[in-house]
Amino acid sequence: MTIYGYKCPSCNQTYTSFIRGDRLPEPCRTCTHPGPLHRDYRGLAIHRPMLEHMNATLGKPISDMKQFNRELSRKSDELSAYTGVDQKLELLDPEQAKAGVTMEGLDSTNRERVKRGLKAIEL
Repeated sequence: MTIYGYKCPSCNQTYTSFIRGDRLPEPCRTCTHPGPLHRDYRGLAIHRPMLEHMNATLGKPISDMKQFNRELSRKSDELSAYTGVDQKLELLDPEQAKAGVTMEGLDSTNRERVKRGLKAIEL
């Protein structure tokens, strides 16, 4: 997938888009110039597609970001129904992911379940 650069003729702010053309029929998000944005030919980026891989969290092979986001949403709904606590799975920075889950967090989830009259999850 190719990413194209565009520049606002008013404030010179640059933007990227997957849309190819000499002009991008959108207003500037910075100065609200009504557009169109002009093609900036100084750079061009190639967006590498996601390679198919087994995602351990979802327990299935994932081949693109649309599928990944759809499956994260489905898994969030499934976990919310199972735990009784609203879940929202989302992408994490790898450094944040290294922090992992704490026993304090798991205990907190179980306290919330018991308050709601649900059975605690065995750890």
